Amino acid sequence: MKRRLNRSLLLFWVCLMTLSSTLGQTAKSRPQARTGTANDAKTATKRGAHELARTLPAPNLAKEPTLYTVGYAHLDTEWRWEYPQVIQEYLTKTMRNNFALFEKYPHYIFNFTGANRYRMMKEYYPGDFERLKQYVAAGRWFPAGSSMEEGDVNSPNAESIIRQILYGNNWFRREFGMASD
Repeated sequence: MKRRLNRSLLLFWVCLMTLSSTLGQTAKSRPQARTGTANDAKTATKRGAHELARTLPAPNLAKEPTLYTVGYAHLDTEWRWEYPQVIQEYLTKTMRNNFALFEKYPHYIFNFTGANRYRMMKEYYPGDFERLKQYVAAGRWFPAGSSMEEGDVNSPNAESIIRQILYGNNWFRREFGMASD
């Protein structure tokens, strides 16, 4: 009797092994990576961490594994909370907290998905939405993803998934002049 391969389990295992390998390589490289001294720490408090980071030599990416991270907020608007809470609390916090981070950290980049959430931002907070569009144009806020909502892709039929992507990408093109690749 042939055993069937569980694709989900295999994918999970591959992701876990990749992450484990990446973390192991990063941990091994830490002693050789850029490390600061006590004087660097004192200097950082006087001049600011950004200035100190600019004075340190750039890492050699061929020899030093480097992990880059990009901020992202996952907001399931169909799960557990109601739209008034999403609109009044979560969308405003997503926008305004990230606006503050943009001002504080000049190299901060952020991703956010779901055309429907952007639609609600535009409808309920037009001033904040215009500010958001400026960050999008500057390449600091990325409208990621393609669909109107982050729906479940395991249960719906293919037509509904494709429709979500078509509507979402059309909305992104109309509002931001771009769509997800």
